[in-house]
This record gives sequence, C-alpha cells and structure tokens, in this order.
Amino acid sequence: MQIYVDLKLKLLKTAYSKQLKAGLVRGADLYGADLRGEKIVITPILIDGLIWNITISESYLKIGCQRHTHNKWSKFTDEEIEGMEPRASEFWKQNKSWLLAACKAHRKESLAYRKNNPESEGE
Repeated sequence: MQIYVDLKLKLLKTAYSKQLKAGLVRGADLYGADLRGEKIVITPILIDGLIWNITISESYLKIGCQRHTHNKWSKFTDEEIEGMEPRASEFWKQNKSWLLAACKAHRKESLAYRKNNPESEGE
C-alpha cells in the first residue's frame, strides 16, 4: 500500500511541479491569498477528473463541497463519511490514504516555505 501511495504522490508532484514552483494554478497567482481564513503561501494542489474536485491546502482538504481540516478528515467515521453523500463512503475507502498522504506532504512543504521565508507571514 505504501508503494501505491508514494507513486500517487510522485505522479501528483510531477503533474503539478511547474505550477507549484511558479505559484501558478491555471494562470492564477495565489501567493499571499487569504482563502476562507487561511493564508496561502504555496499553491494548493488541485485535482479534478474524479467524482468531485479536490483542493489541498496547508491545513484543509476540500472534496466537492466538503471542506475540513486534514485532522478532521482523518478522524471521520465511516458513518459520518457515508452521511455526506451516497457515493462518499466508497470514494473515501479508495482514496483516503493517498489523499491524506498528499495533505501531509503539502503541509510539510508549506510550513518549510514559511520557515525559510518569514517575510511571507506579514504580507
């Protein structure tokens, strides 16, 4: 399972590396943007083509219309996930591990950027 998660993360990083390094997503420069109370210092990961669009930022994972902290997503029970939408339970079972691994990797990268660029906090 770890190899599968690592491969998915590598594919995500490869697919978005140019956009991440440039701070661009579909032509939008989000550096310093405040999205629902969360200040963005590196470009969020955006994934589409699944049942729902996914956005991963430093602290939040948004799947479709459901936006929660990484920690909250990791603690949801099967019943809570199933109550969100009829297809959510199967989707979460298939994608939970690599999505949470992507959240962890993105958070680590964002926190490292903040540490190495303290001026980003004041902008």
